[in-house]
Amino acid sequence: MIGRRLFLAGLAVTATAATAAAGIRQQVRLELPAPTGPHRVGITDLHLIDTSRPDPWAPEKPFRELMVSVRYPARRVGGHPVAPHMSRALAEHFARTAAEGTVAIPPQIPVGTVDWAATRTHSHRDAPVELGGGPLPVLLHSPGHLMSRAFGSLLAEELASHGYAVVALDHTHDPTEVEFPGGRIEVNRQADPESFETFKREMAIRVVDVGFVLDQLGSRILPGALDLGSIGMYGHSLGGATTAQSMHDHPRITAGVDLDGPLGTREDPWGTVVPEGLDQPFLLFTADPSDQGHELISEFWSNLRGWRRALQMVTAAHNSFNDLVVFAPQLREAGVLSPQQMDVLVGATDPADPRADAEALRTYVRAFFDLHLRNRDEGLLDGPSPAYPQVRFTG
Repeated sequence: MIGRRLFLAGLAVTATAATAAAGIRQQVRLELPAPTGPHRVGITDLHLIDTSRPDPWAPEKPFRELMVSVRYPARRVGGHPVAPHMSRALAEHFARTAAEGTVAIPPQIPVGTVDWAATRTHSHRDAPVELGGGPLPVLLHSPGHLMSRAFGSLLAEELASHGYAVVALDHTHDPTEVEFPGGRIEVNRQADPESFETFKREMAIRVVDVGFVLDQLGSRILPGALDLGSIGMYGHSLGGATTAQSMHDHPRITAGVDLDGPLGTREDPWGTVVPEGLDQPFLLFTADPSDQGHELISEFWSNLRGWRRALQMVTAAHNSFNDLVVFAPQLREAGVLSPQQMDVLVGATDPADPRADAEALRTYVRAFFDLHLRNRDEGLLDGPSPAYPQVRFTG
């Protein structure tokens, strides 16, 4: 079933994870590779409240609350501490859900095996924005189903280090946990998080979230620092579908990337974007297109009227398009995951060089937005590159 493979892939490898993790004598600490751009990176978290609607997953709440992280090039970082990948409170809750096998990432890892709060990003909390190059082009990021925005840090930091303002959304009650000011944790409230009906409803709610966040750009989000005529969006898994439909519904978004995300089935597409298509530039970057509703993606592809490109990373699996592409090899090397489990999560990434697919991901996504938001063409998207033999051009 498409839904289980894409959104709950981790659950397919639970049989030996606990056994492997039992041999770990001290908590594993994970690392993110540094971004490659010329800028240091700042980050700020914002609590946004949409008073125009009740929360669709928690109708007793009269308004919709969202948390977003904004990364951007920083003018200076002295006195501004590096932000953790997850706060202690969020990490503790995540560790419990990971131990239960209820998330789409490392399956049934016993609490205490991994110190999820120990990972440091390369983003400095509330550092001042660098505007020497003028207003910043904006990129929105929507994560996968059940996924926290934290697991998009690898790509967000890379893009911010190259001069973008990256706004990552948590779609409340869709991830397994979201932390709000004061340490309040809101959890997933979907009655059946594996059903296609849930995915379809979830995407529709996310698209409204995106419209609300677009309205906050330049007012609540980095006032005076943003180029509001240069807005892109990308997303992993269901976030990729959210990107496509958001571009359809919100034409302010002028370029988009779907990272290994489906769009429903031929009998039941998850929105209007498949039959109606898009005029804006669009990049499909997948692991295995034949395993995620290829006929529907082909229909969507045929209705893309603007610049388009389809890439396949042949060494990848579904979670190669988030932070697991670098975390899973580290978990394997520490004995937490077996080689088979790592393969299910992130494919044939060489554990001796876990950044190979991460580098390809960061480079191709940045090249796409540089081309379409900054008119900078390095030719990478013209055809296959010997520097990235794992990336095939399929359209």
